[in-house]
Amino acid sequence: MRFNEKELRYVSRKISADREGRLAHKPPRENGYKERWFKLMNNLLFYYRTDHGVMSETEACGILVLEKCRTQIEVDGNSLFVFSIVFEDDRDKKHMFSGQNENQIREWMDAINRASFDHLRSKIQVLRSQIAQRRGKGPALALSEQQVRPSMQETKEHHRIRQDKHFSLFFPSEIGRKDIGEALLVDL
Repeated sequence: MRFNEKELRYVSRKISADREGRLAHKPPRENGYKERWFKLMNNLLFYYRTDHGVMSETEACGILVLEKCRTQIEVDGNSLFVFSIVFEDDRDKKHMFSGQNENQIREWMDAINRASFDHLRSKIQVLRSQIAQRRGKGPALALSEQQVRPSMQETKEHHRIRQDKHFSLFFPSEIGRKDIGEALLVDL
């Protein structure tokens, strides 16, 4: 994948991170973990060299694009709290990460899983489905045009009530005040 390095540098410095912190990282085909500072921004996971637990450089030494990947808990004899990122197109290459406790690695895994475009797309589909269901169930939205449009007799009756100077709400006969109140509460 090709990147515009200048834009990536700008993004890594200027945009606030969705999550950031220190993790030990073992890239694919390497034996040991190296401590790195990670910044998750949208679907980009930047990592930096660290010095005494804080970011020591302003430029990232690496980046992972978090698309078509999954996270999973790993068992590694060298570290207690480990998870990995595995990409669909290259399952042999696992990026291993070690944290200080189980809660930390679970939070990172959740953040990484939510960062992908695929996750956002599925979330949008769920929301669209919920909206469609609510539209189908809302009483005001299920009314036909005849029910909403008053008849000539009802219109004359409405004007007569206004002429008598009685304050009253006008509703077509098929709809009650309760139905309209419920329709106003429908959350679209």
